[in-house]
Amino acid sequence: MGIISGVNAVDRKYDVIMVDAYQDITIPFQMSSVEFFTLVRDHLAPGGVIAVEHGCEQGEAVRKILSAALEKADAEAEASVEDRTISGTKVITIKDYGNNDRVTCGRGEK
Repeated sequence: MGIISGVNAVDRKYDVIMVDAYQDITIPFQMSSVEFFTLVRDHLAPGGVIAVEHGCEQGEAVRKILSAALEKADAEAEASVEDRTISGTKVITIKDYGNNDRVTCGRGEK
């Protein structure tokens, strides 16, 4: 079963969905797309949170993709700030002890 079909096979809503997957040192391409995070978003309970653990240089890219999926926005939207509120959806990146981007979280609509 592929990653996308696996997400589609579940018919439940969750308060928190954590994405923590690596292929060598990067997130697998299937799990780094707006399509994937839109499917994940569809499995969030109202006000639920998606948390994505990622490499220290991937924070901006993950914020951009997660913002686009949560807001149904264009994936190329500017996402260079660390704490961004978009139409009530908050997307933040949490730093590790070395002050590197490590986990990006986004909250769905309430």
